[in-house]
Amino acid sequence: MLFLAAANIHRAYGSKRVEDVSGAIRRLPVTGALFLAGFFAITGSPPFGPFFSEFTILRAAVAGGRFWVAGLFLLMLFVVFVGMSATVFAVVQGEPSAKATASGYKDNFFTLAPIVIFLGLVLLLGVYVPPTLSQALHEAAGFIEMNP
Repeated sequence: MLFLAAANIHRAYGSKRVEDVSGAIRRLPVTGALFLAGFFAITGSPPFGPFFSEFTILRAAVAGGRFWVAGLFLLMLFVVFVGMSATVFAVVQGEPSAKATASGYKDNFFTLAPIVIFLGLVLLLGVYVPPTLSQALHEAAGFIEMNP
């Protein structure tokens, strides 16, 4: 979903450079908001699916007495969050450039629908895991536990 939102932003701004892109949430309100939501999803913020997988890893490390692993894991998550947020917030916040404002590109149903669908899937998998997928994940985890 982030790639699709980034493509919409690229079409509106005509540039891939972060320095040339700012104010995406003002220039393309829906795409900008979806891009921001995608950032929170990919960095493991609740209620998105990655949060629960990261929480499970952290819980297993603490339960196993591997506190240094848990601490290192949290540190790396923090580094990723800060690094990505610097770029994402630079793109989303601020005022759009005159070049971007002059661009005729606008959000439309066909460019937004796939992004919304993917965001919905990520959100759905964060709050409900279908039984078939849950069973496959448990079998994979069991295989890994048996073959360290």
